[in-house]
Amino acid sequence: MFPLRDIVINSSTLSTEPEYFGLASHFRPLDIHGKIDIANYDPLLITLEGEFVKNLGYNRNFILSRGILTGGPVNNVGNNGAFVGGDTAYMARLKVGYPQPSELWQWNVEAGYKYLESDSLPDAFDDTDFHLGGTNAKGYLIDAALGIAHNTYIQATWFSAIQVSGPPDGNDVLQIDLNTKF
Repeated sequence: MFPLRDIVINSSTLSTEPEYFGLASHFRPLDIHGKIDIANYDPLLITLEGEFVKNLGYNRNFILSRGILTGGPVNNVGNNGAFVGGDTAYMARLKVGYPQPSELWQWNVEAGYKYLESDSLPDAFDDTDFHLGGTNAKGYLIDAALGIAHNTYIQATWFSAIQVSGPPDGNDVLQIDLNTKF
């Protein structure tokens, strides 16, 4: 992010006008997504899914020329305080079981890995649960669902992520959901 205007200090009240910030990078994502369903084990399904994103609008020199913010708890600076950005993201997932548990004891399990550099895509387009949202994160997800009644299942998802660059900041999130359809 970079400041959109200069802050003007009012000398009589010592207050500042609000500052506004904008995204320093341009975004023109090339997104390649693939999914394969293997249904040879009916009623169980095996799903392999992958996605690759490259931000074709990323230009490191352009970002540096805009005077990006590098102080404080900024998540895209290296150990020496220099900007460390990136334009690549990818994800891979494997899911096995019933596509959607809808009866007692139907199940599925899923495991995946995500890698998101800071300027691969706008923060708002990523999963808000993985690393509590945003980009500049890498890590794993594990998900399991079990049918407990007709059209009702319980699901547990664990996300474990750390930053790609910058000061170490990781988090683990466990979600437990009860889903029903009527």
